[in-house]
Amino acid sequence: MRPNFGCRAWELVFAADTISTRALLRHYVEQALGFWEPRIDLMDVRVDSANNKTHPHIHGEALLVSIYYEIKATHDPRSIVYPFYIMGEE
Repeated sequence: MRPNFGCRAWELVFAADTISTRALLRHYVEQALGFWEPRIDLMDVRVDSANNKTHPHIHGEALLVSIYYEIKATHDPRSIVYPFYIMGEE
């Protein structure tokens, strides 16, 4: 029931793996977490390239989004890594 929920990462699905794409994805993730997740303090967001040669569990080309945060209520540090698959240039 919230059509704007999440971030604008879907806009980058067909983007090439460039520094600009990685910076834009990082910005979209930071922006969305700041808006949608008031329970955390965002410590860092990193976006790195990955493929099946560097990460055997990855199928195709992907950007790995590493999110480091702390839960405000408990000051418990946490992290999550999300693979964002891109089509890239052929």
